[in-house]
Amino acid sequence: MQFTAKLLGGKDDMTTLELLPEVHVRHLKRKIADELLLPCGSFKVLNAGKPLHGKLSLTIPLIITLGIAEGS
Repeated sequence: MQFTAKLLGGKDDMTTLELLPEVHVRHLKRKIADELLLPCGSFKVLNAGKPLHGKLSLTIPLIITLGIAEGS
């Protein structure tokens, strides 16, 4: 499944990723960190303003936003 991740507040900081329909958030964060050249712990993965945790089912469209993690 293909989706787009955008860095909150960044104009050009976005990437399109290809992942399996079911994925753990930690794998999603690792993939995003590799694509955007960010430390994995420096951002949170949000959908509709709420942090994502655990295992995701990407069978429905998600809008993924990356926010700066607290303490970074």
